[in-house]
Amino acid sequence: MHIVFVHFHFLFNNQFCEIYNNNFDNSSIKISIIQRSNKNFTEGNRYYIKDEFNHELGWWQNPDIMNEYIAKLNPDMVYIFGLNLPLHFRWLKHHISSHTIVIAQHCGEDFWIQKNLWLQQFGLRVVNGFVFTSQKDAITWKKCAAILDSQPVFKLNEFKNKMINIYNRLLNIKMTSE
Repeated sequence: MHIVFVHFHFLFNNQFCEIYNNNFDNSSIKISIIQRSNKNFTEGNRYYIKDEFNHELGWWQNPDIMNEYIAKLNPDMVYIFGLNLPLHFRWLKHHISSHTIVIAQHCGEDFWIQKNLWLQQFGLRVVNGFVFTSQKDAITWKKCAAILDSQPVFKLNEFKNKMINIYNRLLNIKMTSE
């Protein structure tokens, strides 16, 4: 199993890294970390990718270089930090295998309001599962339909501890719905 953790934000807070700092005793799990950067380089399993955009991506900017690099790694699961770039999930889906599971972690963002909410809803529809610090944090996202009731929401600690089981469950759901 190959999991790719993706940071579309140029700089990220180290607290979001805790999920892949677990010691994976299972040698069948390969972890790769993709991070936007001001230059291309690799440090072990961390890949820093320079694209044509400034530090912070706008919701309308499509970092194809990142998406192509993620696809080249051929992951079983892509785990993206942040819900504030919803169209990026759709753009990435054009590059990765149809069998790849996409997970999105809430990192404190707010849902978009009024006329832009439909864009967020549209972008997040392709996500197979969401990770929130608590189920309570997901309530407003479900209430405004940014997340559908049919899209599973996991607590961060639950996801960290049961990642392989959750992956298998989401893959099963995905295969039976196609």
